[in-house]
Amino acid sequence: MSAECGVCRAKLGHLFNSTLNSPHCFNFTLHTVFSMIAWDDKILHWFLEASAHTGYHRDLAALLWTRLGHFATAFDLGAGSGALSLALARLGVRVTAVEVQQAATDNLKKLVATAGLGDRVQVIQADWTRLVGPSAEVGILSYCNGVCDQWPALRRLCQKRLVVLKGAASGPAPLFGMKGFPARTPKDRHESTASIRAALKGYGVTFTEEPHFRDFGQVLADQADLEDFLRRYYGERIAARVQEAAALCERLPDGRLYLPRQRQSALFLVNMEEICSPLTKR
Repeated sequence: MSAECGVCRAKLGHLFNSTLNSPHCFNFTLHTVFSMIAWDDKILHWFLEASAHTGYHRDLAALLWTRLGHFATAFDLGAGSGALSLALARLGVRVTAVEVQQAATDNLKKLVATAGLGDRVQVIQADWTRLVGPSAEVGILSYCNGVCDQWPALRRLCQKRLVVLKGAASGPAPLFGMKGFPARTPKDRHESTASIRAALKGYGVTFTEEPHFRDFGQVLADQADLEDFLRRYYGERIAARVQEAAALCERLPDGRLYLPRQRQSALFLVNMEEICSPLTKR
């Protein structure tokens, strides 16, 4: 999904009043736990281009690898594009990437094969809340719901630590600095940093929370690609302002455009070895 380069309002954590109810990129029919992008080839391309250009997932993987003590195994729950799974695998972690959508899992399997990481990344198309079998040292929810209503599944899957990355509710976040549009607002069905914090306190587990603000802007082929990007993820009202958005872009050495953005997230690191509440035993 993750925050965010604008690739998707849910994955990036930047939702706008003017498009909250539009059908552009959401699909809530598979499971209420997910705040999902409806992945297709174009969306995957945009997202992976943003990740590669900014190094966002590479840097996040390195941060987790250092902070959590060089763990050996991980679940990437709601893996989406698989950018984080691949970054972790390159550090030597054995990753199980779980994603419910076939377009995303098919693409990730190709990326894993191309990168020669088949011995480190297992890709599973499934609803992670229904997984059974071996757990991993670390479970990761990057811009994916589940802390508030799927705690038993997380307890089952995560041996030592749970990592949760969620869009930070820290004030107005106009689209790429474009003024005149409403600030993002949380959607009731989505978990927020506040609801995650409250849930973790209720479970009686020890956790830390810190801001994680990193560049995650969007790389685009040209102005037509920029307009398509804005239309697909934010609707016609914002796409109509393509000239304004183009003025914000940087020209890359290869001629492509880069639309800058900072992905503003909250990073929770949860100790899953503690069982302090009856809820965790269910």
